[in-house]
Amino acid sequence: MAPKEKISKVQIIEVAFLMTREIGFEQITTRKLAERLGCSTQPIFRVYANMEELKKDVHVATIQFFESYLKDHMRENTPIFLNMGLAYVGLAQHEKNLFKMLTMSDNFETSSLLNLFSNENQMYVIEGVAEEQKRSKDNVAKVHNLSEDKVQEILMMTWMFTHGIASMVASNQVSYSEEELRKIIIKAYKSFASYDEE
Repeated sequence: MAPKEKISKVQIIEVAFLMTREIGFEQITTRKLAERLGCSTQPIFRVYANMEELKKDVHVATIQFFESYLKDHMRENTPIFLNMGLAYVGLAQHEKNLFKMLTMSDNFETSSLLNLFSNENQMYVIEGVAEEQKRSKDNVAKVHNLSEDKVQEILMMTWMFTHGIASMVASNQVSYSEEELRKIIIKAYKSFASYDEE
């Protein structure tokens, strides 16, 4: 009799992530996960003491998915802050369960959208926004000589604003077209970029 194939930690995370995407993490039980994996619950408990431990790894996988989602939705000649905002709200519209995992769980401990990214991608965003200020020919973000701290401050405020919209979209409280969202986010960004606290 051939030995049973071992279930790896990677397999468990991948299947749990897919199930989270489909039905939401809160609907996943160890038994349901085992059925999907085609095994008993023992391989799961060998890796994870409880579902909260698994949830942390699924949360990390969700962050990685969002990084990829953002890159896939980047548009040329569109400011990075706008690409980020539209992608974030797009996740709330089209991937509601992943959005909830990303932002509405106990694992969501970030005060800035930048903290959702790896250090490498954080610098990409910061440098990209700063560069946009220098070359901007329209009125979307025409603010010059921004320091890194100012860029982070603008992104944080824009993120908080965008998160509010995305949360309402995810809970079906509001519905906006992409063009409407574009105008709203641009207006907010311009306001934050031009504001100087006295």
